[in-house]
Amino acid sequence: MKPRITRILADSAPGIMLIAGLLSGCASSPETKTEAATAALPSPVFELRLARTTPEAKWVRVDIRSTGETVYLAPEAALTVDDLLSAEAVPGRQTTALRLTFTRTGTRSFAELTEKHQGEPLAVIIGGEAITASIIRAAIPTGVLVLEGYYPADEVGRIAEALSRR
Repeated sequence: MKPRITRILADSAPGIMLIAGLLSGCASSPETKTEAATAALPSPVFELRLARTTPEAKWVRVDIRSTGETVYLAPEAALTVDDLLSAEAVPGRQTTALRLTFTRTGTRSFAELTEKHQGEPLAVIIGGEAITASIIRAAIPTGVLVLEGYYPADEVGRIAEALSRR
């Protein structure tokens, strides 16, 4: 079965990026999702890694939390928690969203990454768990990443707090 990849879209509001693809079709219950996210929180890890749908040498096989599909992650992270300036829970279009703002260096790295790898999947890892692998559709120079639909509202606040304490 070929994995279904969601896509990264530039939002119309300046400085915001929305990762499309809510949890429709996700088989796990809200209780299971909350328990899994809570279990991952002791390590406030955040990474962005390039991803592929087919195996590559030294790339790591993972299942995406939001879809259960398999992707292969680049051996090294493109951005990490050290590239984050802040994390906060914000109102999203349909649910509470996690807004991540990159440092100046992180913003440059994110812009270069999205410029060079348009059309390729980019995985978001939080708490050691790959939550999505979305196709980069455009260069994003804003330094802000908004993730919506991957965690219940109460969990978004805890994740933002954990990432902010790093």
